[in-house]
Amino acid sequence: RSIAVSLFWGEKRHFDVAAEIISRFLPVMEKAPLKERSLYNINVPNVPLAEIKGVRATEAGIRLYNDFFEKRIDPRGKVYYWLTGHAIDQNESEKSDVFAVLNNFVSITPVAFNMTDHQALEMISALSFLKESSISDEPGTKLSGNKSAGGASGARQGGLAG
Repeated sequence: RSIAVSLFWGEKRHFDVAAEIISRFLPVMEKAPLKERSLYNINVPNVPLAEIKGVRATEAGIRLYNDFFEKRIDPRGKVYYWLTGHAIDQNESEKSDVFAVLNNFVSITPVAFNMTDHQALEMISALSFLKESSISDEPGTKLSGNKSAGGASGARQGGLAG
């Protein structure tokens, strides 16, 4: 069982509010156990406790960002690029965690770590490309078991990724 807790950004940080919300959630968390490789993602508005409107079970929002890379120089004189920008808070679903927090609700989103698109998996599994026993270098020529990208013997078998 795991939880991730985030406090929304702001000038003054209301960590006490986040701590209070978590202390209230932990005893009830046992009543809604998650499957393996899942967690509760809890987002807390950065406002005093009196301004929290409630708690919502939410889905993960699709948040867009206005991002750009800023060229910087580290203390040793080396150039690096820092990803910066800001979130675009428009068109979020009313069921989303982003919408909830922007409206002073605590959001609790159950998150699973299997990001596989099972519908697409079924479609791609039906393709004849995956039904062939091996991949060809060129049409009509099968890869041998002793050929690898680097030319050494003992090529990987059973997949395309290395």
